[in-house]
Amino acid sequence: MLDQIGIPCAKFDIENFEDYLNLLKICTDITGRADLNCENIADITPSLLEELSIEKIIELDPDFIFITIMGSDEEKARESYQKTLLSNPAWNELTAVKNGRCVFLPTKYFHNKPNAEWDKAYEMLAEILNDE
Repeated sequence: MLDQIGIPCAKFDIENFEDYLNLLKICTDITGRADLNCENIADITPSLLEELSIEKIIELDPDFIFITIMGSDEEKARESYQKTLLSNPAWNELTAVKNGRCVFLPTKYFHNKPNAEWDKAYEMLAEILNDE
């Protein structure tokens, strides 16, 4: 109906994160507002999405580290982080850790599919990345 009255439109079926990224690219191309001007080291080393490699993270020394929590016990996950990562002297030398930029992201927006609230997830990231 919108095509018939001359209004440009598009329909997207979003079933997975790849679909969402394709939609996001189209929208950012249209608006000229892009990807928060950062590079995800998991894009460089995709295995980081599945398996934590402290050695690779240390090698790449990111400016920010974002942690998502799996499971329902957030406190237990934070304790595990403290015991596992913070006990590693090399971890404490990372730029992100030294500058207080190691951030736990809310499960609602970053581990689970936020559906209609993708904008809130991106807004949250933009605030973190730009709050320097």
